[in-house]
Amino acid sequence: MTQQHATSASAADAKARRIDQLSARADQAEACGDFPTLVRLRETILRLAPDWSGTAFNVGYAHQLASKHADDIGDLRAATRHRQRAEFHYRRELQRDPRCAVTHNNLGNLRASEARGLKAANPAAAMHAIQEAIALHTVATQLDPRYAIAAYNLGGDHAELAALLADADLRAARRHWAQAAKSLSRALRLDPTYAAAAGRAGDALAAEARAIADDEPRAALALWSTALDRHARALRLEPGDTTAAIDCGNDLLHIAEMTFAHDRRAAHRLWNDARRHYRLALRLDPTLDIAEHDLGTACFDEATALADIDPKRAVTLLLSAEAHYAAALVLAPDAHDNARSLGDTLALQARLIAATDLPEARRRWRRATHCWQRVQRKVPDDRWQTVLLARATIAEAEALAPVDPQSALRLRRLASRRYRSLLRLPLPAIGAGDCYSYAQQVCEGAENELNPRAASSRALWRRAADGFLEAARRNPRHAWAWNDAAYALAGLALTWRNAAAAEPVTLRAEVIRCCERALRIHPTHHAAHTQWGNVCAIEARLATGTAADDLWQQAIAHHQKSLALRPDKSFSLSCLAWVHADQADALATSDAAAASDARAAALAYIAEAQRAADANADGVRTARALIDLRFAGAGTSPEARQRAMQRVARRLLKQLDRRATSRSAATLTLARAAAEAALGHTEAAVAALELAVLLGELTDVDDIDDHPAFDAVREDAGFQRWRRSRFGAARPTRR
Repeated sequence: MTQQHATSASAADAKARRIDQLSARADQAEACGDFPTLVRLRETILRLAPDWSGTAFNVGYAHQLASKHADDIGDLRAATRHRQRAEFHYRRELQRDPRCAVTHNNLGNLRASEARGLKAANPAAAMHAIQEAIALHTVATQLDPRYAIAAYNLGGDHAELAALLADADLRAARRHWAQAAKSLSRALRLDPTYAAAAGRAGDALAAEARAIADDEPRAALALWSTALDRHARALRLEPGDTTAAIDCGNDLLHIAEMTFAHDRRAAHRLWNDARRHYRLALRLDPTLDIAEHDLGTACFDEATALADIDPKRAVTLLLSAEAHYAAALVLAPDAHDNARSLGDTLALQARLIAATDLPEARRRWRRATHCWQRVQRKVPDDRWQTVLLARATIAEAEALAPVDPQSALRLRRLASRRYRSLLRLPLPAIGAGDCYSYAQQVCEGAENELNPRAASSRALWRRAADGFLEAARRNPRHAWAWNDAAYALAGLALTWRNAAAAEPVTLRAEVIRCCERALRIHPTHHAAHTQWGNVCAIEARLATGTAADDLWQQAIAHHQKSLALRPDKSFSLSCLAWVHADQADALATSDAAAASDARAAALAYIAEAQRAADANADGVRTARALIDLRFAGAGTSPEARQRAMQRVARRLLKQLDRRATSRSAATLTLARAAAEAALGHTEAAVAALELAVLLGELTDVDDIDDHPAFDAVREDAGFQRWRRSRFGAARPTRR
């Protein structure tokens, strides 16, 4: 018995030495990244000692590493095979030790990795996988409350699930972002030097801020500030981390954009600080094209904000942005964002210098077009390039219109053809997100259509509405899809206005249904109230008597609800001003007192809108000019009214002449046309109206037919010929 026992002990010792040798070789293979060898050695150890603690776990971990490597090199079949083998061995280890927190954690990591692979192709399966990962990581944190890595992974899972839910159910997404912040904060408490946890917490906060920025700007600003703190902490813990440096720069960019409206100096400091972080990333890694690109973006964003305030400074910043985007394009010639961003920069430069150097501006538009066409050749199904090309064509037409109206008209027709090319795309062939993006682009084409009453314009609006409705049908919790469908349907209703009264009423019912859906999903969705108010105003212009009064009140009520949700929204104030102005016109003959009150309300709202908007907001300036002219001398005798309108018109022309060298003067052509008409200058009024059409400022003939300033020239033969050539026979005015 003694000799047999000695022989058994000797065999066990030999087996242990053999396993130790294999383990050392496996560790060496793992360090070298030789994953096939690592898997083979770990499986050999498992065959030698199937009952030893941790051997099945080690095989699972080897397969997990091999799966990650296969994912990185794009071998999806091998990645799936290794992931399945890893899960099998982890489950085997859990049968032996069901309270092993590390095994639960790694099994959760497998599920999270699977979810990331499924995200694009099968979002539902990805969501199911990430929910399983959350359950497994939760168990790991419960089994070992001091396990910082498990808390980190749990936070990452919640952030991934929030990103998947953001479009469909923002409330649920925000709950998961809150859980992500809680778990990542716990990981940081357990390990204050855990830089990755600080960075991941910043990423989750920034993602939530992006999701709510449109509806809750103040809350988004607070989230971005907290995200900046977390990313800065990650950078302090790991000063050589280029990702943390870039993330800090991105947070600063968002904060600067939101700060600019009320504190330009602070915004400038923030943009400078963002550029400093991007330069730090470049010092750490000079080949990092994304840092060059983001450095260009910091210059481009500030230039965009300053474009109408300080054009010279904006051009200087754009030259820097151009240099950085060009450098990024050299580092990564196949990165489409670099070429696209370079085109955006050149196009904005062209717009800013067009008034002083039109030939150079046109050269820059051509270069921008080449950049976007380069992307289009490489990614033929990228529909955004079509939109960029159309935008650049329209911008060039705007600059060219005062000196060469016919060439400008040809360019605008080219832009319209580019937009209409999107109509050839079949909606069923694209996903919900693509449906939404596609519909946005078609909608932009409808807004820039040369003739707002043409059948082509109606086709564009209808197609845009269909795209938004398709996106909403595929993703019913997407409030913006329902809201934008309402916007497109309201635009379609405008194309029928005064042509067929029944059509806008039918469309109004569709708009209201879409707005109701958007508000059920997101009760604070201010834009839905805006669309609802606009379509009520459209129908109110067609109605009479009590029905019209009810519709005017509904329109006003919804715009006021929108304003209550976003008190700083100058667009809502402008909408209220126009609704009251139209109401005043409708009441002028039936109720002079009510018309006077509506006029006073219109002027008050437009004055408030001008205070709320930036001093160079041309849309509000135009609205103020037109409303002032519209109501000049209202309620007095025709002769006194004409004299009052002429006084306002002279003052308005002086203001416009002072802005003649600015690009923004081009966007005030409709106000100039009204002023010239009030003074009886028919030829000048027609020239300004023609330019307004070429620039896309005059898209609604009712701006002429309903405006009393044009009464002075309405019967002129030259004016009537122009009116018929552009918009057909005039309708009877209703005042």
